[in-house]
Amino acid sequence: MIEGKVNKGSSHLVQFAEEELRAIQESTFDAIFTCSLDGVLTGIWPGAARRNSHLDGLLGCSLNDVVHPEDLETVKAFISKVKRLGTVRPGPECRLRQLDGSWRWYSVNASLVCGVDGEPLYVAGVARDLSEQKETEKHLKHLATHDYLTGIPNRYYFDGALSRARRLAKEGTVSSLLLIDVDKFNLVNDLLDHDMGDRLLTNLSRLLKSQIRRDDVLARLSGDEFGLLLHGMAEAEAEKVALNLCHIVKERDLCPVLEGCDLRFTVSIGVAEINGHQDVRQVLSRAGAALHMAKMAGRSQVVVAYANERMFSRLEETSRLIQIVRGADREGRFQLFFMPVVRSSDGAVEHYEALLRLRDGDGKLIPPATFIPVAESFGLMGDIERWVVAEAVRFLVKNPQLRLYVNLSGESLGDKEILNFIEEIVQTTPAIHGRLGFEITETAAVRDLMSAEQWVQKLRSLGCRFALDDFGSGYSSFAYLNKLPVDFIKIDGSFVRSIDHDPERHALVKGINQLVHSLGKRTISEYVENDRIWRLIREMGIEYGQGYYLGEPSPLPQDMASESTELDPRQGIKRR
Repeated sequence: MIEGKVNKGSSHLVQFAEEELRAIQESTFDAIFTCSLDGVLTGIWPGAARRNSHLDGLLGCSLNDVVHPEDLETVKAFISKVKRLGTVRPGPECRLRQLDGSWRWYSVNASLVCGVDGEPLYVAGVARDLSEQKETEKHLKHLATHDYLTGIPNRYYFDGALSRARRLAKEGTVSSLLLIDVDKFNLVNDLLDHDMGDRLLTNLSRLLKSQIRRDDVLARLSGDEFGLLLHGMAEAEAEKVALNLCHIVKERDLCPVLEGCDLRFTVSIGVAEINGHQDVRQVLSRAGAALHMAKMAGRSQVVVAYANERMFSRLEETSRLIQIVRGADREGRFQLFFMPVVRSSDGAVEHYEALLRLRDGDGKLIPPATFIPVAESFGLMGDIERWVVAEAVRFLVKNPQLRLYVNLSGESLGDKEILNFIEEIVQTTPAIHGRLGFEITETAAVRDLMSAEQWVQKLRSLGCRFALDDFGSGYSSFAYLNKLPVDFIKIDGSFVRSIDHDPERHALVKGINQLVHSLGKRTISEYVENDRIWRLIREMGIEYGQGYYLGEPSPLPQDMASESTELDPRQGIKRR
């Protein structure tokens, strides 16, 4: 009787325990499992809505067959620890094989189950599916280390790659760093739009990535600057890679826009070897200096930061020029030279172009092609052009019959302070009204078309005139000409200098002149170097000429106002 009651009570307890276990199983999204002491899965309960039903097929399998080989030793150590301690929480994260052969991540907690006599029977635990969490973590990590636009690594990722490359270099495996910058990238954003700029960067990243090895690292470091880490490659081989990349980019149309509008882009590249002797910051600095020199040398150039006298001597020369330029206005080493622009109809001087000259500490002239690029690169053109404008105004006041045109750099077109300076000096000097003009290059105007248009409109309203310099040397689209209300278009001298013996150049200059006239503007021909060119210029109907044949740059005489003008009967040129 007592025994029956006991049996009946035991039966209720077992039933209650089973119901309790079922309730737990249905309320949790985690899988519950049991595992024999020798590592065989003896029971699997997938959990609510059978979310982990893909584990059903693992029943009866050994851990050796279920756990990812890379995680197996960790899991076996965990089971041993459970046997020894009874309960281990939290347990390891591991990958378990699925029925389709794929792998999913789980976190595991487990306890040892013992009989009434304390003898270990089996291990019971809970497995939580971490796959979605792992995918989220992977996605967030990718966002943190990759560029949102191009999908390639970003600066943060690249810095880590450079640090690893330096450690390998200290062990004897050198690598090389390439800094890659798009030439004239602002042209896309200013002339077209930012979406087209994004398209160019995306296309460029794909092209660069297609040309490198699997182990190399390409990253977008900033707006239009990319970094390329070439693993195990010394500077000599890296230079060949850089030259090849320059060639491929130059030949590829990365930004097709309008039919008949060829906007092919190029890149400049600085190369530095990672040999373990310098830290990451120093390597980046050397590569940056090389890139800067590549851009100064022109488009589509490669410069290697060789760790020898050649590299350091160029850096020292750049530093010397910077010091000379910075003190030139205070020390009186700037000087204006003047080159005449001559009318083709009667040989009279229409106006003079004011050309800047610089003397070093010994009084020797430094060519503009040497110091102007340095001044532009290091933000010194603003002060230089203030001096030039002020000096030109002084000459105009002193010589009321004179008309002068001053060159403005591309750096000044977006500088409101320089515009305000010129506005003020023109407004407060009424004697120069209508006699001061400015020349802006075609490439600078196109690069920042909006700023250039505002510049021209504002200063024209104050009586200043404008000429577009070096026309034809930059880009083959003429659409922007209508937006720039300039008075003169100067045909680039590289076309003009050979028209006396090159029929194609002759036809090209003639066509440019007709196009400019159709837009209601006048033309000036540069590089008039002999009588034959001057005759052809006049036959084409080009209104003005400039060149060494018509007058070389020279200091303006103080008594210029009193000089007589004589006609040279041989050439029809009035010479002063």
